[in-house]
Formats: sequence, C-alpha cells, structure tokens
Amino acid sequence: MTIFAPANFDPSKVGITRKRFSTTQGETLLTYDGARIGQYGDAPTLSPDGTYRQFDATFWTGIALREALARGMLA
Repeated sequence: MTIFAPANFDPSKVGITRKRFSTTQGETLLTYDGARIGQYGDAPTLSPDGTYRQFDATFWTGIALREALARGMLA
C-alpha cells in the first residue's frame, strides 16, 4: 500500500526529540513547524548487533503526517 503525502506537508519541518530514560525506556517528542504534536512512548528494542534502538525517523515522520492532517496543521 502506498500513501502519498499532501503537497503542503514538508518532512523537514518535523521535529523529533528523543528522551531516553534508561536502556529499555524512552519517549519521543514530535513537533511540526515548531508546534507540539505530542510525546509518545518509544521503548527501545534490542537489535541483532546487541544495541538498543528506538523507532527511526521515517516511522516518526509518518506519525507526524497523520497527526498534522488530523489536527488541521497543513492548511
């Protein structure tokens, strides 16, 4: 399934601030064009190479797109 972003959505305006409380606990704060979208749980998972990683920027950009559309931030 392919999802197309509206022409007025600019991925460079997505702000991703990671907050990592411990090796296995974290949250991510999302903003769009300086406006707060929300802070989401982002529990790091163990990778095959032995390091813990949170969701990548592509994942959070998709969440920002969904929320910016739902909140009328793309007018």
